[in-house]
Amino acid sequence: MLQLRILHQVFKFLVFKIFFLLILSCDSAENSSNTTISVSKYSEYDCQDDKFRVIKETPKIPYLKVSIWYTRKQFHEAYYDYNIESYKKKLSKEDFLKITPKVLKKSNLILNELIKGVDCEKLKYLSKMLNH
Repeated sequence: MLQLRILHQVFKFLVFKIFFLLILSCDSAENSSNTTISVSKYSEYDCQDDKFRVIKETPKIPYLKVSIWYTRKQFHEAYYDYNIESYKKKLSKEDFLKITPKVLKKSNLILNELIKGVDCEKLKYLSKMLNH
């Protein structure tokens, strides 16, 4: 009975050790996942590269393709392209040029709202602590 208990404890220790090593091997400076934060159930943000992606289709962000990382500029371009087509048909060229900066400003507000809960500084600190 005592031998079985000792064997069980050794087994638990080995499983824990293997699991711990597996986790550590996945966490490296080359792996950008240590800077990626799940923003919601449908999106992620990469603090290191300032990129955003949708991981599941959502009607809230219909202008982004699933699983593609977007830089801030690419996010603005996707938003602009998605929304501006309807304006082009309704507005004169002068009015269209006036509205363009407003669309880009709104795009920036939307992206900032999507990532407002992200604490990149805390993530960088935790990442440093794990890598040292």
